[in-house]
Amino acid sequence: PLTAIVGLAGAIEQAGGEVRRLELAGAIREEAEQMTRLVSNLLDMARLQSGGVTLRKDWHSLQEVIGSALAQLRVPLSRAALQLDVPTDLPLVEMDALLIERVLVNLLDNASKYGLPSDGTRGHLRVAASVLDAGDGQLTVRIAIEDEGRGFPGANPQELFEAFKRGERESSTTGVGLGLALCRLIVQAHGGTITAENRPQGGARVTIAWSTATAPLAMEMAA
Repeated sequence: PLTAIVGLAGAIEQAGGEVRRLELAGAIREEAEQMTRLVSNLLDMARLQSGGVTLRKDWHSLQEVIGSALAQLRVPLSRAALQLDVPTDLPLVEMDALLIERVLVNLLDNASKYGLPSDGTRGHLRVAASVLDAGDGQLTVRIAIEDEGRGFPGANPQELFEAFKRGERESSTTGVGLGLALCRLIVQAHGGTITAENRPQGGARVTIAWSTATAPLAMEMAA
């Protein structure tokens, strides 16, 4: 992203019209946001691997966390025909909201890069969330992100959750292969799982899931 920012800044200096300058300024903003996410991933990865991160769990609305992640990616996702299957009556969920939001941002960012058509046309993305009663006062939280792109390369998509691991079709796309590895660390810190698979009808699906206790009645009533 830094190389792109420098190049775009130079192009602005030579751009003739105001419209072109605005386009280049918008591209610089997108690259700067991408670099911010990259640096944040690097820092969080180092902290999680060193045990320097303590989860700040609290009761949060899953809808709000998903909505916040989508808002951060409004430009990359502007080409997506987005389908949200997130019920409005989901119970509160115990989690570190900032870290789960980071997971969703990374997964959605990946979907916008690899799950949408490369010719610039609109593509379909789906975000589905559920909170199921697992008995004994426990809930199972599940969030899935699906696309209709080319799917994951290779026979074992789970390998992509290893640090610095990138698919062979990703050489032209910015990134260092940390996003999915960070997602796995965060989800595992919540005692959960993250799985990647190719859909039978085409495209890819990533699902995160973890267990949590049922929210206290007072919290639900306050919400």
